[in-house]
Amino acid sequence: MRLKSIGGVRKVRWKFTGFSFGQHDIVADRLDTAKSRQSVPYFNLTRFVMTSTFVFSPDSFWLRIPAQVETISIKPFVTPFGETDELLCYVGETLLGKLVKCGDGEGKVIALLPTLDRKRAYLWPNPDMFLQALLHVLRYESNAVLSCERDTDQDQVLPLTEYHDVAAVLTQVVKFSKDGAGTCPTFLYQKL
Repeated sequence: MRLKSIGGVRKVRWKFTGFSFGQHDIVADRLDTAKSRQSVPYFNLTRFVMTSTFVFSPDSFWLRIPAQVETISIKPFVTPFGETDELLCYVGETLLGKLVKCGDGEGKVIALLPTLDRKRAYLWPNPDMFLQALLHVLRYESNAVLSCERDTDQDQVLPLTEYHDVAAVLTQVVKFSKDGAGTCPTFLYQKL
């Protein structure tokens, strides 16, 4: 990192140096005029990390919701270079996934977190937060449809209509996505 002087105006370049795991802060270093390092909090990350918390993923894992829902907010993904055209879906502050299809009559389709690009610098929630956010949506959105397929078109799809059944299989999906433990179920959930 260097200080540049352009016409007498100093430009300071910031860089990330790592995480302070005790407080989950991202710390940025900059050089002051005496060329000594100074660490300042960049922003506080409580319960979030900048790398994916999911190691494995089903081939297909999506949620279809009506066009207008109260439980999910949609915001553009912002990088250090500005806003992108990616629309991310949140339940409160918890990232749920990325909007992949938005049709007025059919509603919205969200690709859920375990299937997203692990290299993207999203604010990845821990797996338990993701699970609770998804269960919250399924509990309160009666028209939501959830689909999960470990190997697309290879296994028979188990139809689910009860909330307690989907809560049990979602726990298996999140455990599989987090560390590869167990098997990933193939199912389609829709309340009747």
